[in-house]
Amino acid sequence: MSGGERNIFNKMLDAKANEIDLINGVKMLSKIMYQHYQKPVMLFLDEYDVPLQTAYVKGFYDKAIEVTVDQETIMVDIENNEDNI
Repeated sequence: MSGGERNIFNKMLDAKANEIDLINGVKMLSKIMYQHYQKPVMLFLDEYDVPLQTAYVKGFYDKAIEVTVDQETIMVDIENNEDNI
């Protein structure tokens, strides 16, 4: 893991990551796991309902949907470019 990746990873662990760190975190995690295991990686993300419900109740549902769509777009990009990871 590079120094920059370790920094982002630690910020996510400490709940101090910004929006960009979180959006890119899925791609980074896939890359790190691929490098470690030397095998294609599939990540299954679950529990969208609780964070989205909380976002709706607290008034930032649109932003939560935007982050969710960004994560799904990254996953499609990874799937389409897995040889380049």
